[in-house]
Amino acid sequence: YAEAYPHIRLTGAAYALAVTPRAGLRDRLKALTERYTQYIPYQRCAGAFAADSREMQGSYVMTYGTFIPGGLAPANADAWIDMLRAIGITQVDFHGAEGGNFTFGDFEPNREIFPEGRKSFKQLIDRLHAAGIRAILHSYSSLIGPTSSLVTPVPHPALGYNRAFTLARDLDAADSTVAIAEATDDVSLVHTSHYNSSTYVVVDDEIIQFRALGDHALKDCVRGALGTRPAAHTAGAPARNLKRMYDIFAPGLDGGLFRLVAQNTADFFNECGFDAFYFDA
Repeated sequence: YAEAYPHIRLTGAAYALAVTPRAGLRDRLKALTERYTQYIPYQRCAGAFAADSREMQGSYVMTYGTFIPGGLAPANADAWIDMLRAIGITQVDFHGAEGGNFTFGDFEPNREIFPEGRKSFKQLIDRLHAAGIRAILHSYSSLIGPTSSLVTPVPHPALGYNRAFTLARDLDAADSTVAIAEATDDVSLVHTSHYNSSTYVVVDDEIIQFRALGDHALKDCVRGALGTRPAAHTAGAPARNLKRMYDIFAPGLDGGLFRLVAQNTADFFNECGFDAFYFDA
């Protein structure tokens, strides 16, 4: 089946169904791409065309910056290039890696290894290009790292959330228990890469992490989590339970944050001279 989503604000939606013997499938899909996607950018080295492009059939390695010791950085670029040439690798995938390379969402490079930010990142990619090696951006879809400027020190008001609680009484800046009007029966303290749960709520401009649950209460709370500022909040204020995947946050489908992350992704890609996207998450 086909499904279209309204939150990216495209006007009109359509789909094409290709039915053909397998031997001719790729040619049919190439024809559909050429004839019916005139307003949608596509690459002749990707999709149905990829098998025709030798440059896209090389091997790649992933680098995580400072997250794993020895990650590719300007300081060790020559050694990395020698290693890549020795084993026949033609592409390097740059993963954000919890800020070890860059932060997802705002795509701010790790200043520990890229002191001039995107300028330093581009200089590294230029060195790879000079050696005949391509650079891939591991974008993690539209997800947002917890150290991103979109989260801390002031969380963006359009961060996505699973549910909204309501403060049942005033909350002091030092309180470790948050009384809420709603029951907590369907709230989980477990988070895995495959289970979209979260122990973080945002109230006004403060993120609070709860580590235990009570009857109509979030307990054992860490106030001012993730570099936000503890503050007092009034009864009736919403406490939005942030959406979280792979230990990082997501934009809401409205409020413009989704589009902002998309723009940040494009700007980082273009300014640094990446060659390809790795579509993950």
